[in-house]
Amino acid sequence: MSVAPTPGRIKLPVKDQQLEDLLLWRDVKKTGIVFGAVTALFVLLFWAKNSFLSVAASLMSLTVGVMLVWSIIGGFIHRPPPPMPAFMVEGIPEAKIRAVVEKATPYVNKGLNFTHRILSGKDVLMSIVVSAGLFFLSKVLATVSLLGLAYACVVLAFAVPKVYEMYHDQIDNVIDIARQKVTFIHDAYLSKLLKMIPSAQTVTPAESSSARKED
Repeated sequence: MSVAPTPGRIKLPVKDQQLEDLLLWRDVKKTGIVFGAVTALFVLLFWAKNSFLSVAASLMSLTVGVMLVWSIIGGFIHRPPPPMPAFMVEGIPEAKIRAVVEKATPYVNKGLNFTHRILSGKDVLMSIVVSAGLFFLSKVLATVSLLGLAYACVVLAFAVPKVYEMYHDQIDNVIDIARQKVTFIHDAYLSKLLKMIPSAQTVTPAESSSARKED
């Protein structure tokens, strides 16, 4: 039995409206051209047998060479130098850097707090999940090249949002059912098992000799 697509549009968590339209195939021709160009580039690089870092270094070398030739020839024929982004010429204002740091600080602290929970063993279940996930990721990265992984991410970016937009009601129902089953398994079995595992205790500073004397 086939599932009919559910009409309705979704909103992606991106600020650029053009990027959202591209990933959701609002203009099929435009998205097809972009995706086809990325696929052609991947095939070309794959058959060239060059690594992703090698290709990136070659492109940067070519860019530097072109800009150098442009500058030299422009001096002879009295042409302006190659255009540069404003931040390369004028630098980045300190106010902008402070604003970025202020916005990023809460996320950095959350990441550090999460890392502390994982490494300290305070959250046993999360530590197990992260450890298993990293082990699985290591096996995937051992069999897939960085270029292939990058192209797989591109394919997912062009496919997942559109598929979810077409079948979001059905997908949400499946996710809810899966969440309920995971919650049931956790409450019925995992929570009892985790209670049997001693968690890490918070280390308290040792009592000083002067404090003992006062007592």
